[in-house]
Amino acid sequence: MININDIDLFVVIGPFFSLGILLIQYLPETAMKQLASVLLWSCFATAIELLAIKLGFLSYMEGKWSYLHSLLAYFLCLMNALGFYHTLQSGKKYKLF
Repeated sequence: MININDIDLFVVIGPFFSLGILLIQYLPETAMKQLASVLLWSCFATAIELLAIKLGFLSYMEGKWSYLHSLLAYFLCLMNALGFYHTLQSGKKYKLF
């Protein structure tokens, strides 16, 4: 276990990786449907997080984090995964320097 501020690293980044895999697995063809898919997966993940809070498995630090922060974090990470996927699928070679 790798702890960061008394939280296991897997708990922090695990959902983003699994959601990214689900997003890519069920990726629609058109750009608008892909955006809608990112929004739906973000809402789904936030709903699971809220359920975990209601059941007592998780808790938010009052004033530091809320479900809106989670929704935004899921959205940004899934958009990042989508961009990474499209970069790999394009087949182009990119040079950093």
